[in-house]
Amino acid sequence: MTENLSSTEDLEINKRKYRKLNEKGLTKGGLTISLILYQGIRSKDKQLIEDALTLNNKVIIDESIKDLDITECCDLFNEIIQKIQSNPMRLLQISNWFVSILEKIAKLTNINSKYNEKIIEYMSKLHEIITSRLSCNNDLINLQSILDLFLNITEENKIMNNLCETISTEANSALITHQIGNIMDDLVSEQSLVNSTDEDISDDAYNLSENDNVSEISSKSEDSIDE
Repeated sequence: MTENLSSTEDLEINKRKYRKLNEKGLTKGGLTISLILYQGIRSKDKQLIEDALTLNNKVIIDESIKDLDITECCDLFNEIIQKIQSNPMRLLQISNWFVSILEKIAKLTNINSKYNEKIIEYMSKLHEIITSRLSCNNDLINLQSILDLFLNITEENKIMNNLCETISTEANSALITHQIGNIMDDLVSEQSLVNSTDEDISDDAYNLSENDNVSEISSKSEDSIDE
């Protein structure tokens, strides 16, 4: 396991090593990631393990777990499985930890390893999680298809409503235009009737005037004859 940086033994050498680790991104809060991980596994401190798992750089992860033994690797693997069980969304976030820890376990175990049973148990849990996620993804895909269908129907209804509104507006405009045309025709007809009536009245007045003149002339003629 990585040396404890708080040790007074050969402090200058440790400082130089720490600076190199820091340059590689292998430190956090004054401690190496491997030390945080080791302390978290040994003390079963979930917060320390969580602090280490926030990193997802595979190079850093590989460097941080290189000194873990098979027991520590299995404990860490189980802790990772539990975190994913409680929150499946973590699977993507700590995917590199999965890969690195499985690679490490594969190097440390053999066909007759007493840890194989544990590893199979953990892998079975992982399989259940992934299967559940796939099932959820299929449900989400089906739901997405239904939502897309509803959205398409809604969009088509919107287009049809807009078209109906346009047709209705144009129909109303045409009706108004037709009504105005009828009104204008009626006005023209009424005006023609008025003009015709005026002409008839004028003709009647003219005829009456002519008749009066004729009567007057006749009367004068009769008066002349009498004289």
